[in-house]
Amino acid sequence: MLTSIENQLTNERSKRIVRKLKNDYRLANSVLELLDDEINQEVMERLQIISEELKELERVQEQIIQQIEVTRG
Repeated sequence: MLTSIENQLTNERSKRIVRKLKNDYRLANSVLELLDDEINQEVMERLQIISEELKELERVQEQIIQQIEVTRG
């Protein structure tokens, strides 16, 4: 869209402004992609921790069930 606007402009100053906007847009997109990758990595790390904690809870639950069965039996 900015390229079509740039092509329609005749004023050189306006063209420079539009080119700068295009560069700023590209830079902002690059930053967003980096942030997205970083956030995804952090989310994956947290999910891994949660998964490990759930496995530990399952082990504890199984131990409790076994202890209950022993005391009943």
